Amino acid sequence: MAEIKKTRVKILLIVLVLSLAAGVYLAYVYQDFLVEEVISDGQINYQPEESLSITRTGETEEEEIRLLSDNFPSPPRISPDRSQLTYIAPRQWEGIGSLYIYDYSSDEIITLLEGQDFGDQYTPKNVWWLDDEYLLVLEGYAYGTVTVGGELQVVRASSGEMAELVGFPEEDRMEIMDLKYLEDEEIYLLDIAHFDEEFLEYEVIQAELEKDYIYTVIENEL
Repeated sequence: MAEIKKTRVKILLIVLVLSLAAGVYLAYVYQDFLVEEVISDGQINYQPEESLSITRTGETEEEEIRLLSDNFPSPPRISPDRSQLTYIAPRQWEGIGSLYIYDYSSDEIITLLEGQDFGDQYTPKNVWWLDDEYLLVLEGYAYGTVTVGGELQVVRASSGEMAELVGFPEEDRMEIMDLKYLEDEEIYLLDIAHFDEEFLEYEVIQAELEKDYIYTVIENEL
């Protein structure tokens, strides 16, 4: 009986050692693949008003430069889980741009929304990730020297479905210029341009947008 127990212990130890060795081997074999799943800041090469590219490393550990846009791209935004990035191209004065998503795992560039999806002579002007599934997109009139911003939309990243979050009637003479997320308070601070009656000058005012309100809009409209 004692010999049988010793044999069982030996077998158990051998199984454990083999399992550990197999785990180490698989981790080594798939190390490049695991690293490949997320985007690091150092992989991105952004040349303002020129080009946007990303450096990829394959299973052979050889680096490959993947050009994402050479058409006046906006600064890229990496998703919270770092699996995707989004950008606008072209983003330039008096130009109509499109909104793109690049999926790192599949190495696929997706045209999520084109300029015509935002309305006549409107274009996406800025974009941010709300979370891994939704984007906040600033859209506005593309032409003329007066417009400095526009309206804020929430967009489903997988389909391009949109819902308006913040917009103003024309008579209010206001446009959203920028936003900043205050993580501790879970609110977005909006910079809003308030124009004079001649639309020659404006002052910047601020307003708060609660994150919970955004998810309420998503639940009801998307």
